[in-house]
Amino acid sequence: MRSRVPVVVSMIVGFIVGAGGGILAAKIGNYGGEGASRPRLTKGATLDKLTQQLHLSPSQRDSLDAILDEGGKRMKELSQVVRPQFQVIKKQTRDHIRGILNPEQREAFEKIVEEEDRKREAQRKSGSVQSGKGSECG
Repeated sequence: MRSRVPVVVSMIVGFIVGAGGGILAAKIGNYGGEGASRPRLTKGATLDKLTQQLHLSPSQRDSLDAILDEGGKRMKELSQVVRPQFQVIKKQTRDHIRGILNPEQREAFEKIVEEEDRKREAQRKSGSVQSGKGSECG
Protein backbone atom coordinates (compact mmCIF):
# COMPACT_ATOMS: atom_id res chain seq x y z
CA MET A 1 0.00 0.00 0.00
CA ARG A 2 2.89 2.33 0.72
CA SER A 3 4.05 2.26 -2.89
CA ARG A 4 0.67 3.68 -3.96
CA VAL A 5 0.88 6.68 -1.62
CA PRO A 6 3.15 8.74 -3.90
CA VAL A 7 0.91 7.94 -6.87
CA VAL A 8 -2.23 8.97 -5.01
CA VAL A 9 -0.57 12.12 -3.66
CA SER A 10 0.66 13.00 -7.15
CA MET A 11 -2.81 12.46 -8.55
CA ILE A 12 -4.40 14.69 -5.91
CA VAL A 13 -1.81 17.42 -6.39
CA GLY A 14 -2.21 17.15 -10.16
CA PHE A 15 -5.96 17.40 -9.86
CA ILE A 16 -5.73 20.47 -7.61
CA VAL A 17 -3.22 22.15 -9.91
CA GLY A 18 -5.32 21.28 -12.96
CA ALA A 19 -8.51 22.52 -11.34
CA GLY A 20 -6.80 25.71 -10.19
CA GLY A 21 -5.39 26.22 -13.66
CA GLY A 22 -8.80 25.67 -15.19
CA ILE A 23 -10.37 28.21 -12.86
CA LEU A 24 -7.64 30.72 -13.64
CA ALA A 25 -8.02 30.13 -17.36
CA ALA A 26 -11.76 30.65 -17.11
CA LYS A 27 -11.24 33.88 -15.21
CA ILE A 28 -8.62 35.08 -17.69
CA GLY A 29 -10.99 34.43 -20.55
CA ASN A 30 -13.73 36.21 -18.65
CA TYR A 31 -12.01 39.52 -17.81
CA GLY A 32 -11.53 38.34 -14.24
CA GLY A 33 -15.21 37.52 -13.78
CA GLU A 34 -16.65 34.63 -11.85
CA GLY A 35 -15.48 31.86 -14.15
CA ALA A 36 -17.00 29.54 -16.70
CA SER A 37 -20.12 28.66 -14.73
CA ARG A 38 -21.81 31.94 -15.67
CA PRO A 39 -22.93 32.89 -19.15
CA ARG A 40 -20.57 35.47 -20.53
CA LEU A 41 -21.60 38.85 -21.79
CA THR A 42 -20.18 40.01 -25.06
CA LYS A 43 -18.18 43.20 -25.00
CA GLY A 44 -21.12 45.02 -26.53
CA ALA A 45 -23.54 43.66 -23.94
CA THR A 46 -21.15 44.64 -21.14
CA LEU A 47 -20.79 48.09 -22.64
CA ASP A 48 -24.57 48.50 -22.88
CA LYS A 49 -25.18 47.11 -19.40
CA LEU A 50 -22.64 49.35 -17.71
CA THR A 51 -23.72 52.38 -19.71
CA GLN A 52 -27.29 51.87 -18.56
CA GLN A 53 -26.63 50.86 -14.96
CA LEU A 54 -23.98 53.52 -14.33
CA HIS A 55 -25.69 56.21 -16.42
CA LEU A 56 -22.51 56.84 -18.40
CA SER A 57 -22.16 59.89 -20.55
CA PRO A 58 -21.32 59.39 -24.24
CA SER A 59 -17.72 60.33 -23.45
CA GLN A 60 -17.54 57.80 -20.61
CA ARG A 61 -19.07 55.14 -22.85
CA ASP A 62 -16.41 55.78 -25.48
CA SER A 63 -13.70 55.52 -22.81
CA LEU A 64 -15.21 52.29 -21.46
CA ASP A 65 -15.31 50.86 -24.99
CA ALA A 66 -11.58 51.55 -25.41
CA ILE A 67 -10.82 50.13 -21.94
CA LEU A 68 -12.72 46.91 -22.73
CA ASP A 69 -10.93 46.61 -26.08
CA GLU A 70 -7.52 47.01 -24.44
CA GLY A 71 -8.39 44.64 -21.58
CA GLY A 72 -9.68 42.03 -24.00
CA LYS A 73 -6.55 42.30 -26.11
CA ARG A 74 -4.28 41.92 -23.07
CA MET A 75 -6.28 38.98 -21.71
CA LYS A 76 -6.11 37.22 -25.07
CA GLU A 77 -2.34 37.75 -25.24
CA LEU A 78 -1.91 36.37 -21.73
CA SER A 79 -4.14 33.41 -22.51
CA GLN A 80 -1.99 32.57 -25.53
CA VAL A 81 1.11 32.59 -23.32
CA VAL A 82 -0.25 30.44 -20.49
CA ARG A 83 -2.50 28.13 -22.48
CA PRO A 84 0.34 25.75 -23.46
CA GLN A 85 1.31 25.46 -19.79
CA PHE A 86 -2.28 24.59 -18.86
CA GLN A 87 -2.32 21.97 -21.62
CA VAL A 88 0.82 20.31 -20.20
CA ILE A 89 -0.64 20.26 -16.69
CA LYS A 90 -3.95 18.90 -17.99
CA LYS A 91 -2.18 16.11 -19.89
CA GLN A 92 -0.04 15.20 -16.88
CA THR A 93 -3.08 15.17 -14.61
CA ARG A 94 -5.03 12.95 -17.00
CA ASP A 95 -2.05 10.61 -17.32
CA HIS A 96 -1.83 10.34 -13.53
CA ILE A 97 -5.53 9.55 -13.34
CA ARG A 98 -5.17 6.91 -16.05
CA GLY A 99 -2.38 5.37 -13.97
CA ILE A 100 -4.71 4.50 -11.12
CA LEU A 101 -7.58 3.15 -13.22
CA ASN A 102 -8.24 -0.39 -14.30
CA PRO A 103 -8.87 -1.00 -18.05
CA GLU A 104 -12.65 -0.70 -17.74
CA GLN A 105 -12.36 2.54 -15.78
CA ARG A 106 -9.82 3.92 -18.27
CA GLU A 107 -12.26 3.25 -21.10
CA ALA A 108 -15.01 5.15 -19.25
CA PHE A 109 -12.55 7.92 -18.36
CA GLU A 110 -11.58 8.36 -22.02
CA LYS A 111 -15.24 8.84 -22.93
CA ILE A 112 -15.58 11.48 -20.20
CA VAL A 113 -12.42 13.22 -21.40
CA GLU A 114 -13.59 13.19 -25.02
CA GLU A 115 -16.96 14.68 -24.06
CA GLU A 116 -15.38 17.40 -21.92
CA ASP A 117 -12.90 18.25 -24.67
CA ARG A 118 -15.73 18.38 -27.22
CA LYS A 119 -17.72 20.76 -25.01
CA ARG A 120 -14.69 22.95 -24.37
CA GLU A 121 -13.88 23.12 -28.09
CA ALA A 122 -17.48 24.08 -28.89
CA GLN A 123 -17.31 26.84 -26.27
CA ARG A 124 -13.98 28.04 -27.65
CA LYS A 125 -15.36 28.16 -31.19
CA SER A 126 -18.44 30.06 -30.04
CA GLY A 127 -16.15 32.64 -28.45
CA SER A 128 -17.23 32.02 -24.87
CA VAL A 129 -13.95 30.63 -23.53
CA GLN A 130 -10.56 32.38 -23.57
CA SER A 131 -11.13 34.26 -26.78
CA GLY A 132 -11.26 37.76 -25.40
CA LYS A 133 -14.84 38.04 -26.68
CA GLY A 134 -16.48 37.18 -23.40
CA SER A 135 -16.64 39.91 -20.83
CA GLU A 136 -17.55 40.79 -17.32
CA CYS A 137 -17.04 44.21 -15.88
CA GLY A 138 -13.80 43.58 -14.08
